[in-house]
Amino acid sequence: MRKNIADKMLSGASLNYRKWLAQEAAALALTMEDFNDLDGISPSAILALAKIVAYGETDLARLAIACDLEPADLQTHLDGLCDFGFAVETVNGFSATASGEKVFVALGRNMIIRERFELNGRLEEIRILFRELHSDSEF
Repeated sequence: MRKNIADKMLSGASLNYRKWLAQEAAALALTMEDFNDLDGISPSAILALAKIVAYGETDLARLAIACDLEPADLQTHLDGLCDFGFAVETVNGFSATASGEKVFVALGRNMIIRERFELNGRLEEIRILFRELHSDSEF
């Protein structure tokens, strides 16, 4: 399940994560004591964290490809994750901490709730259009 959630986060295309990920992180920082520093983490860093949590220890080159970032830019985000205690640098790359895993689970849950809400809204719009289509005799 973690891999599916991480893949959905990393796809970005259907979710437009940059639009909402920072908002979700800030909300968690306000509501959950363990995540006070989360509002200081960029969406790109959270994507890297998602990949690390779901797929395990990963090196910089693979993370850069998965997150569609230049390695130098990604290194800055990873340094931030390490500074906040969400990841650690290892001999083979980067690994998530227990706090990093908690962040991923909380954001993943919120992501699925948000996506479901947005899909329901789009579905209702289509239903309204469908009803209008059938009630309009000229169409």
